[in-house]
Order: sequence, then structure tokens, then C-alpha cells
Amino acid sequence: MALQIMKDSGVRAMIESCKGLKELPEEGIWTGDLVRVSLRLNCIEEIASNHSPRCPNLSTLLLDGNFELRRIADSFFKHLHGLKVLDLSNTGIQNLPNSVTTLVNLASLVVRGCRKLRRVPSLANLRELKRLDLRSSGVEEVPDGLEFLSKLMYLDLEGTSVKEIRPGILPKLSHLQFLKLPLTLAVEGEEVASLSKVETLYCRFHDLVGFNTFVKSMEELMIGSKFELLIGPFSQNMDDPMFLRRPKFDKNVVAYDCSIGKEGNFLNFPADLQELAIVECNDAQSLHCVHPFRYATQLEYETQLEYVSIRKCNGMECLFLLPENGWRIFPRLKFLNLYSLENFRFLFGGEVAVAPSLPYYGNSFNQLRTFEMINCPTIKKLFPPCLLPNLQNLERIKVKDCLSMEEIIGAERQEEQVTMDFSLPKLWNFKLRNLPQLKSICDRAVICESLRLIRLIDCPGQMMDVPFFYPSGHQSFDRVEISRN
Repeated sequence: MALQIMKDSGVRAMIESCKGLKELPEEGIWTGDLVRVSLRLNCIEEIASNHSPRCPNLSTLLLDGNFELRRIADSFFKHLHGLKVLDLSNTGIQNLPNSVTTLVNLASLVVRGCRKLRRVPSLANLRELKRLDLRSSGVEEVPDGLEFLSKLMYLDLEGTSVKEIRPGILPKLSHLQFLKLPLTLAVEGEEVASLSKVETLYCRFHDLVGFNTFVKSMEELMIGSKFELLIGPFSQNMDDPMFLRRPKFDKNVVAYDCSIGKEGNFLNFPADLQELAIVECNDAQSLHCVHPFRYATQLEYETQLEYVSIRKCNGMECLFLLPENGWRIFPRLKFLNLYSLENFRFLFGGEVAVAPSLPYYGNSFNQLRTFEMINCPTIKKLFPPCLLPNLQNLERIKVKDCLSMEEIIGAERQEEQVTMDFSLPKLWNFKLRNLPQLKSICDRAVICESLRLIRLIDCPGQMMDVPFFYPSGHQSFDRVEISRN
């Protein structure tokens, strides 16, 4: 259809995609009226110096997917000054020819996935360039002349080895709407905050100070934007897909090896943040060191968070210290993951006496679907019983390698005098593993009408029976695994 539309409108095109070509079409085919050429997904190995097509009207040239293409002669672009789109992605080129700098009308330059590419000539003359895509290429330095690309709207350096971008360059790219930088490169908060038009942002900040400066300046402008922001030093572990192992949301922040909570340092984040991961931040004792939660004991503060992961934070003792009159803070949370917290003693600290009718947790955790706790050796009791009415959407529970865990659902205190049955209507997946001190899952029966999978491995033989049952009294589990070593 596209070809027919071009033909009907008088646009001359040469489409030779997926033809197994090993060489460029003969130069005689490159007529002066050509506007678009696609040679993508062929087997072209080289563009030699005897190819210098005279196509002044050529605006689009697609050579992507020619994986064996290693060299493009400098003469090839000599007569292609009208070129606006050049796609060389996923080719084997090692250098872009210097003649690319003469393509003064070029609006889009794509060399994504060119792993062998090491050199990009100065881009200073490409003043019309709006899209520069170097993602997952082999470039190790920001191309010279980047600061002159005042019309640039799209810049992708993700997956490269670029370690530095000179101060003062980013503020000159005032039209940027899309910016992705590699994890090896850290930015200053003030520089990124100058990008008032950015809609998609992926970058790493040096430290909390710079990040908080950025959030304070950009919070209103970031509403509706997509962002993935990291804070802290670069680590090789970040390249490991298992480093965070989290679902993807449009708005997420990862704090890694930061001094959160030390000397009054708080982590601030955008109001519409969906995903928060705190990794190896050993000064943090609870989430009160995150600025939106700082006053959670004094007022109701509802976040937009849907995913929270806390990993290897050895100073973390609990999520929150509870106020006397209850709180509401996680109305949208769907995933809560707690991993390798050596000193984590309870979900919520503080001694409270709660009447069962009091909505102590407000609407917090009402949307929680998945709860995971792994390698938290200090905690003894997991869920307080007064939290269960808020877990009506909980689908999965996984608790593993918690060596002091005695109760999954804590026993009720006499002053609470709860008379209603416990109910987890959507729970279908329940897994416990390596809990050598476990004495009870719950001190009484829990109605679970959706439960299908129970797995208890390396839990003690003296543990109480599994207390789950269906309202009808007829259990129909798909799978039950119990191994007590």
C-alpha cells in the first residue's frame, strides 16, 4: 500500500529489502529522481569507492540489518546532500565516513546496535539533526559538535560505554524530548533540570543532592512523562538483568549505594512515581528517610507507587514506625519485595492497640497482589492480623530463607478481640521455604476460595497444620508440596 501511494504521488523509490544482495545495485539504477531507497536486511559487505550515486533528491536511505557491512567509502555520500534520514543500525561498520559531516540536511542518524563502531566524526555541521540514535553501539565518547545541535529532539546513548559528557552541553540541547544515557555516565541535577521539554528520560545521577535538585526543579514538568532514574555510583552488577529483576513501569527510581538517612539526607521523588527500588543503602533504617514518607506518622499521604523493592539494605529495620491513629500511604501498591535485609525485624514498628473496627491502615495495601520476602534472617512475625482486611487482592505470598520466622500471620492480642474470620479471597499461590523456626502460619483458619498452589519446603515437622480452607469446606488445590527435612 505504501509503495502504491508513493507511486501514485510521483515519489520515486527503490525497494530492495531482504533480497540477499551482497553488493549495492549498479550505479546506473541510482537515478536523479530517487527519493527513497531501502536496502535493509541484505548481505552487503562493503560500499566501495566506485559507488558515488548522484541522487540530489534522495531523502531516505535505509541500510540497516546488513550485518556484514564493515566499510562505507568516503565518496558514497558525496552527492547525497538532500539526505534527511540515514539508518545504518545493526551493521558491522567500524567508522562513519567523514563525508557524513557534509549531509547538512540530515534530520535522523541511526547507528543503533553497531557494536564495532568506534568513531563518529564531528556533528557540528549537522544543524538540522533532530534524532541521533547511538544505542548499543561501540562508541566510547560523546561525538564532537553535539553542543551545536540545537534542534536535537531525540538522543539515545543507552548501552554504550560513554563515561562523560562535558558540562554545559546538555543545557544547550534545549529541545530534547527524549534522552537516554548509559549507566556508565552520571549527570548533574542542574544540567538535566534545564531540559524543560523532556518527555522520556533515562539517566543516572551522581548522588542524592543532584537528584533532589532535579526533582525539585522538574516535578511539575515530569507529570505525564516517562522516566527511569538511577542514583549512586556505577556498578558492573547493573548490567546483570537479575540486578533488580522488577516489572517495568513508565516512572521508576532506583537508589543504589546512597547515604539515604545519613545526617538527615532524604530521598525525594516525583509525586507520580510508580516504581521505587532501594538497593544497598545501608544507612536507611525505614522508609521514613524517603521524603514523601517523612511525615507519614503525622498526616495522610497517598503515593502513586505500584512497586516497591528493598534489597541488601542492612540498616533497614522496618518499613514504617506506626502512628497511634493509623495511616494510609500505599493505596496503589501491587508488588512489595524485600530481599536480604539482615536486620529487618518487622513490617511496621511501634506498639499499637487497635480496635478491629478502626480502619487502621486506611486503604493502604488494598491493591497488593504479590508479596515476597527472601533472606531476612531476623524477622519473627510477618503480617499483623489487623492488616489482613486490607489484603483482599493479595494473590501470591513467597517467604524464603527467613531463619527466625515463627509466624506468617501473627496471633491476635487479647485487647483486639477480633470475631470475624480471616479471609484472603484472591490468594492462589502460597510458598514457604527454609523457615526452620516456623511454628504457625496462622493461629486460626483462613478462608481462601482461590487457593490453588501450596508449597512448604524445609519447614519444621512440628509446625501447625495448613489453616486454609474453602467456604464450602471442599478444598480443590491443584498442587500441594510439603517437604519437612
